Amino acid sequence: HSSDNEDIVARLYTKEDLEVIMLKQLKHFPLAKRINELKKYVRKRLNDVCEQIRSNVMRNADARMDRLLGSMPDSEERRFRVGRLLDARDQQLKAMEQLATDYMDHFTELFPSMKMRDIYRTFLQRCPEQDLLAGTLEELEKDRIGTEDLAIVCHLCEGIRGLKKNALKHIVIDECQDFSPYQLKLLKRIYPAATITAVG
Repeated sequence: HSSDNEDIVARLYTKEDLEVIMLKQLKHFPLAKRINELKKYVRKRLNDVCEQIRSNVMRNADARMDRLLGSMPDSEERRFRVGRLLDARDQQLKAMEQLATDYMDHFTELFPSMKMRDIYRTFLQRCPEQDLLAGTLEELEKDRIGTEDLAIVCHLCEGIRGLKKNALKHIVIDECQDFSPYQLKLLKRIYPAATITAVG
């Protein structure tokens, strides 16, 4: 029955299961990678459940077919009932496949955009000093980010997407007075093995 299928699909993972996956098993990955990996976990579990449902539907249909064929002589009525039985089986399988597709579509929609521009905009919109941020938000609407915003965007990107890090041995910073302590700390965290010479 389709309601049974819906119940099985709804129970793919508990909240506790998802917390273990996201906060323990995948904790070393940036957020976007965790979400992509979680989608793979869910898709695999969903495929397993669908295969289980498919096997049950086929087994039940085969058993009903055997009973039908054993209880009636070959006739127009029996052929009609066989056709109806096969149609019902196919409709169940089709409903199950649609349910699985809808589930994955809905699951994917649960997560916000992972585009850095959208994430930074949301971050800025939650800041209390909105009057100071109007210019930055206008620039974001034009797909531009000012140099003064690069450190915080880099910080957000590190946690959400991860950063590709070149192996730097030494960093030279000219006009060091133009760098904030936050920018210098971020640089040191991203490149912990590098020595830094700051001038200015």
